[in-house]
Amino acid sequence: MPSQETAASGAERVAAEVARTTGGLLAKDYTDSNAWTYIASSALRSTTVSLTVDALEDLDAQGGFPWRRGVDTRPTRVTASWPGGSVTVIGDETLQQLDGSVETCAADEDGARSVASSRVNTAGALALEQLTVDLVHAQNDLWATMFALTVGARVRVTSLPSDIYGREYVDLYVLGWTETYSQDSAVWVLDTVAADDPPEGVFDSSEYGRFSAVDGTMTVTGGTCVGTTSTGTIVVTSTDLTFTTDAGAWPSDLDWNGETITCSAPGGSSSPQTLTVTARGVGASVARSHSAGEVIDVARAVTFAF
Repeated sequence: MPSQETAASGAERVAAEVARTTGGLLAKDYTDSNAWTYIASSALRSTTVSLTVDALEDLDAQGGFPWRRGVDTRPTRVTASWPGGSVTVIGDETLQQLDGSVETCAADEDGARSVASSRVNTAGALALEQLTVDLVHAQNDLWATMFALTVGARVRVTSLPSDIYGREYVDLYVLGWTETYSQDSAVWVLDTVAADDPPEGVFDSSEYGRFSAVDGTMTVTGGTCVGTTSTGTIVVTSTDLTFTTDAGAWPSDLDWNGETITCSAPGGSSSPQTLTVTARGVGASVARSHSAGEVIDVARAVTFAF
């Protein structure tokens, strides 16, 4: 007959597997030595960056830079099965077509579809599975943020060479970690998965509702930034949606006809809206001169799979 400890470990593994197949996680609750917490998939898609590490100054070079998969191996068609049947989600089939499958413990077709959709739409161009940080030797002070880290937190790796990776930073979700201490080091190895970029859209959500306007309906019609590569102001005219004035949603990145810019909250809620541009050429984009009438929209707006 198995011991209580063995039975408990088996039950925890089964519960963790059920959580994983529905897109969630089962994590240790460190506020109670005997408690485990189920984190739903919707709670794992935070757009808030909890920890930022510099690839040049903070990552331990001895830990390597493990890749999970490239865009050429990302499945474009995923079939998710559940006790009542199966459902297939089709993604970008302009890529090399690859089929994938996953068995889930979802309660219904919608739950299985959500898991398949997540696998199809997860960013694959730069998907890192592990990060190693030595808190003692990191150039930035990461002690407080590391000890406040939670499972499912969003981590940003900055200072990536854009000529190699095509972008200057990448966001990841933390699935867990190990800690190793010695007299002169404090090494944390984070297990990660690519963050939603763009994040999945959720209706009636202030955090996940980064919806885009109808194509071509939002344009920059004026402002001091037009015709220059400097920061300043832009005047946005829209025949569809307008930008929110909720301070909690700003600063935010916008896509100005291919260039990513960072803006602060607009002064008014109706079109035309005047926004202050605080950064040009954000991420892998390049600051360039734009003419009046060029389109603008939310950068990395949410996508939906059906």
